[in-house]
Amino acid sequence: SSDLQNPEYHLTLTANDTGATTLSLTDSGAQDLLTQVNQGTDAIFTVNGVEVTNSGNTIVDFAPGLTLTIVDAGTTTVAAKPDIASLSSALTAVATQYNAVVSRVVAHIGDSAGVLSGDSMIRETQAALRELTGRLGDGTVFSMADLGLELNDQGALSFDPAKFSKTAGNDFSGVLHFLGDTTSGFAGAAYRRLSNLSDPVTGQIQTAIKFLRESDKTLQA
Repeated sequence: SSDLQNPEYHLTLTANDTGATTLSLTDSGAQDLLTQVNQGTDAIFTVNGVEVTNSGNTIVDFAPGLTLTIVDAGTTTVAAKPDIASLSSALTAVATQYNAVVSRVVAHIGDSAGVLSGDSMIRETQAALRELTGRLGDGTVFSMADLGLELNDQGALSFDPAKFSKTAGNDFSGVLHFLGDTTSGFAGAAYRRLSNLSDPVTGQIQTAIKFLRESDKTLQA
């Protein structure tokens, strides 16, 4: 306050979390200085006639892959559609990265093979790649070929975005089911198989590197 003779003091309390709170502030006489008006409240909204309560204004579990933010009171319409373009870009990257790995593996096979010729990790990597490209699903989208990912006779992986767009446009839920996530579907299988090879601590490649280093120390001793 600008009145030095009768100063006013203000205290602001803020909860650590959003949503309904039960903050309390008492004076020396145990009188509660806060009222219900001062308390935080949950966000309450209705979707298709069903009332939903959320502790904050950002709803992350509204629908798979969809996050909503409440900015004001009122009514609005939410429209969501499959993001086919983003998935198409991701599958293009899959083909590119797959071919990059294949090129490095092939460099250690044949008459002009590199230093890893005959190494078990080369065979294991080949097996992992074959396993993933040959994986079959259990839904309406059955294989990588259904997504437009196909191997040629040289072992290179190509991606046909037009074929993928057609499949995704007709059966997007089937595409998502086949792809899965880090624990299911194609993505889950790829994550487990490749992590088994490339994990920086427990992966087979790291184990082989450690073995070679220990063997080298033994030979130099």
